[in-house]
Amino acid sequence: MGTTSSNTLVEKKGFYFNTLNGLLYTGSTTDFFTNGVISATKSYKNGKQNGKAICYWRNTKINWRGCYKNGDLNGVWEWFQEDGNLIKKQNYKNGQRDGLWEQFYPTKTLKSKGYYQDDERTGLWEWFNNCGDLERRQNYKKGEADGIWEWYDKNGGIEKNEVWRDKKQNGVWEWYDKNGKIEKKETYKDGIKMD
Repeated sequence: MGTTSSNTLVEKKGFYFNTLNGLLYTGSTTDFFTNGVISATKSYKNGKQNGKAICYWRNTKINWRGCYKNGDLNGVWEWFQEDGNLIKKQNYKNGQRDGLWEQFYPTKTLKSKGYYQDDERTGLWEWFNNCGDLERRQNYKKGEADGIWEWYDKNGGIEKNEVWRDKKQNGVWEWYDKNGKIEKKETYKDGIKMD
């Protein structure tokens, strides 16, 4: 166990081997930019990435960081702009998307958020403009459209309302004018327009 450069490792079928002795690598790696600043640190166990992994910008700020478990993404992963502002925060479980996912504008304002379960979108997802105003809401079940979907105008008024069940159009769909009054309605059942 020790520290080496990732240049001394070779990946074969998901396993990392030490090119100096041909054995599965256990230990950590540290890589550097040409100016001597650390570019990345990673950990390995029995040839698999395992533990913390961090990649840096040339200015020494973190580019991304997260953890591996037996070669799979696991736990919270974060990505940053060069100035250090968070742009994405995502959760993984055994290599699959699982838990809260968030994206941010360069201004640090929330851009979108939602949840994954077993690598599929689930529950309420929301998207916002760069001022933080809600633009749309969508509901999912096992990765498919399920429930109410809503779109909003730049003033926060509703523009459109949809209903989905088992990824098919269902119920009353409504379109609104700029004053918030319904200007059009359509009714669906199991994906078929009824009126």
